[in-house]
Amino acid sequence: MSYSSDRREFFKKLAFFGLVSSTGGWLVSCDDAEIQPENLEGGVFQVWREMQQLIQSSPDCLIKAYERVKESKDPKEMLAFVRDSIFLIPAKEASLRGMGTAMRGGIRGVLRDGFATPREKAEVLRQLFEESGIKADVVFERTDFDEEKVKSLFFRPKENEILTDLNEGQLDRWMKMLQLSESDLEELTFINSEEKEAEKLANQLWNLIPEKEKIRFHDFDFRWDNSRCPAVQFQWENKTLIAHLFDPNVPFGEAFNAGNKVRSADPAEYILDQVEFRLSYRDNINPAEEKILLTKNYEAKDLIGRQVHLGFYHGLDWMEQVSTSFNQVRVFTPAISIERPDLSEDEQVDLAQLGDTITLEGQKIEVDEKAKIIRVNGFPINWTEESTRAKDVSELKLKITAGLPSLVKIEVWPTDQEGNLVEGLMASDFEFLENDLPLSPLMESNEIAPKVLILYDTSLSMPVEYRNEGMEAFLEKLEDGIREDFPKASVTSWATDSSLYRWLRKASQTSFDLILFATDGDNKDELKEEDLDAFRAGPPVIVLDVFNSTRASSREVFENLAVSSEGKIINAQDQSFAQQEILKQLSLLELPPYVFTFYGSLQSESNEIKVSVDSERVSISETYQFKFRERSQSIGPKIIGIYLKVKFGNQTTERVLAGWDPVIEEETQIGKIHSDEVRNLFFGSVIIGAEGQGPTFANALNELLEYRLSNQSWIEAVKAENHDQAIEAIEKSNWIYDPLMIHLLAPLPDQVTKDSLTFASGIRLVIIKRSAGINQEFSEDSVDILPTSNFVTISEGLEKSFRLNLKKTAHLALVEGSFFEESTLSLLANSDLISSDEAKNEDWFEEQLRDGPYASFFREYWSRTGSEVKIFGKDLNSLAYWQIDKKTGELLGILPDQTGGGKRKVYTQYDDLNTVIKNYTRTLNKNPGRSIGFLGFHLMLLRLYAIASHAIKTMDTRNLEQDVLNALQMRACDAAWYIHSGLSGRPQKIMGGLAKLISMMDKTSDDFPCE
Repeated sequence: MSYSSDRREFFKKLAFFGLVSSTGGWLVSCDDAEIQPENLEGGVFQVWREMQQLIQSSPDCLIKAYERVKESKDPKEMLAFVRDSIFLIPAKEASLRGMGTAMRGGIRGVLRDGFATPREKAEVLRQLFEESGIKADVVFERTDFDEEKVKSLFFRPKENEILTDLNEGQLDRWMKMLQLSESDLEELTFINSEEKEAEKLANQLWNLIPEKEKIRFHDFDFRWDNSRCPAVQFQWENKTLIAHLFDPNVPFGEAFNAGNKVRSADPAEYILDQVEFRLSYRDNINPAEEKILLTKNYEAKDLIGRQVHLGFYHGLDWMEQVSTSFNQVRVFTPAISIERPDLSEDEQVDLAQLGDTITLEGQKIEVDEKAKIIRVNGFPINWTEESTRAKDVSELKLKITAGLPSLVKIEVWPTDQEGNLVEGLMASDFEFLENDLPLSPLMESNEIAPKVLILYDTSLSMPVEYRNEGMEAFLEKLEDGIREDFPKASVTSWATDSSLYRWLRKASQTSFDLILFATDGDNKDELKEEDLDAFRAGPPVIVLDVFNSTRASSREVFENLAVSSEGKIINAQDQSFAQQEILKQLSLLELPPYVFTFYGSLQSESNEIKVSVDSERVSISETYQFKFRERSQSIGPKIIGIYLKVKFGNQTTERVLAGWDPVIEEETQIGKIHSDEVRNLFFGSVIIGAEGQGPTFANALNELLEYRLSNQSWIEAVKAENHDQAIEAIEKSNWIYDPLMIHLLAPLPDQVTKDSLTFASGIRLVIIKRSAGINQEFSEDSVDILPTSNFVTISEGLEKSFRLNLKKTAHLALVEGSFFEESTLSLLANSDLISSDEAKNEDWFEEQLRDGPYASFFREYWSRTGSEVKIFGKDLNSLAYWQIDKKTGELLGILPDQTGGGKRKVYTQYDDLNTVIKNYTRTLNKNPGRSIGFLGFHLMLLRLYAIASHAIKTMDTRNLEQDVLNALQMRACDAAWYIHSGLSGRPQKIMGGLAKLISMMDKTSDDFPCE
């Protein structure tokens, strides 16, 4: 990398670009009268536009350079652009085989990262000719390149001069427009500027690799396919000419060989495999079964240079979000999409996939439009396009069941003037308020349809009539019998082991009308202190005593299980008799025609529910409180894990996005912490970035500025307190983008030198995940660099290639360490490192492998032999480790959760929104002139943070403007972590200057929440 004349001035320019391009448009003002005479109006958006114009004029901005050379209509200039500005990479990791036809990222990818296979070079030039009106075709010509010549094609230093056109006068003008001073740009940490740290880390790890003499280093076959060298034949000035793309000494218009002999080229072929994303989940009822939510396949060429958004949509519109608590949102639809301004609506639809709608309990919600039925976990709910029966309702009867937090069941009986039930109502016919705030419960039934759950012990001590085929026959006969009296009834069954109390703890937190438990009473579980309260809080339970046991121990278990039904136990030796008794008990239940469920609030001891129909013409209110308010760590049916599988060719990478890890955790360890992690992920976001080699600095910064400018309309609408316009602008936005990808997917430093080339032979994929900090102090951001890049280095020697690749990929570890407080680099910084091969000879390792606290982890990740060297800390203070490919030297830093990246906490505390809504309502009532601005700002944060943030919660009408300002500073605090001024893989991090800029906003106080 070469820098323009003065290094200090270069860093100053770079600091300015990073500072300004990372900052939101709400952070600056240009109202200072002193700068008005210089006609410096426009603020940050004008600066961004001018910065973008400067960047687009750079030769390194290949996308714009392509357009300029096309407009020249000069074929000689076009050839020079493709030949000299675009660097060569092999199509495959070990040879040039198939070079005449092989395409990787396609033309769009080539113009993004500046690297191309031989065929891609020809295709870029062909397209350039044709778009300029020049007829052209790709052909094969014959060459005689030997190995040394081929190396010279690949090994040529990449010299870039960036920002040379930014003169001091322009920089000073921009700084005046933004009211910045020289001191604002002083602090700049240049990550790994001389690559010394990467080399130090690489050498340390190289010395720890055992048995180096046995390494079979990655080799590369430099043989050029001299009979299939791609070239372009074109028509110019009534002549048929040849554009040779590789040797600059070949005269313009001539082929490499003297006779200009060419032949038609074989069709181009994309060689990168498809990328498959599969999202799945596990629930607490059957955690061994992984259930698919969605699957989507992408061509690599469609992914490269784009960001994939994996979201969980809650179906609330903007206004509903304003008045909805986190606690109430249970229903989510996962979706995967690519949203970009350069994609048409049809292309966006084609690149998107909706998954199955589910609740946090793992219930699937299916809509059968043809049959007009909605199924909630298989239970049918009939619906109509438009309901008219609400006008028939003259009275409502209400029953609320609230046992353990947090599921609340509302049963409603609407009757007409004659006292008859009014059937056929839809969820939209009912309005619900909890403590005068809107409530959106889930309708689980709109007709009399009892839901029965039967738990049956599968232990071998059970009689044959209640095992396997015998149990299946009993369930089928029981369901048929129930449906004779209740045609719409349903029977759900859970197979249990002998941990009877554990299973009833789960069942007690459901909305079933009746629970049956078929067991012989042999129990391997202990009754916990709070269990009987949990059982009493749930639906009535009837025990089916399959042996009519007289043992005291069994009778005690039966009594405990049936405590919610006041000890109802049925002698179930005779299945026909048992079925008659079950039907009798079911007939005694008061079954409602309408059932709704929601998550209740614990903010108040007692809560009032108001239910209305027909625009509140008829309504009824009732209070509820949980029978047992103490939060239990036991959970009912819940999703306890979300998983992502990424398949690239024959390489499969599996990740636990949230919750329970079935590889290293036992089922007995499943608890509330896992379901909370899942919920927090659903309120967060997952963005997957994909690249080939990584965008040039100019391309990346141009894209970032384009993204910043795309937000101008809604930001200015918020500032102008025009909330309708702000909402409209936000909803039109079709660009999901995380600028941190600029660093994580930037080209590696010195990727091309005079004697080496480092390239990703696969596709580079990075996951950025934010989990919301609901009821926690912090949210968490994490990054995961997936092992799909498959970096290799080719050079003059095999060992040299290995060590260079180790050094180049070590740079990514430094990037992670700079942006994230927790990374492999930080976790192993002070550890005495050892390879797994060496550790196997140590007694302490064998002891840990046998019965240590991390035995499962050791066996799964450190002990197994494979194609990688694992290096970790002897002290076991952290389970993070380094992983080195034994053949290529590619380095990955692996965190204890198996992600390849880093984590950081974000100070944005999410909380229940009930208190927020009170402030919001008070604002509307007492200060309508300012409420529009508050609403607009609130919606802006919804866009950024899903539903709420700590900053909104603390707003107060008396000082609303200052609170809004502070909240905006909080957002800027978050932005301060990302200083997007990457330079050919060498990102910069500017904290001091940005913090000072933000503090300048608040003229009344020096207090600022950034740490």
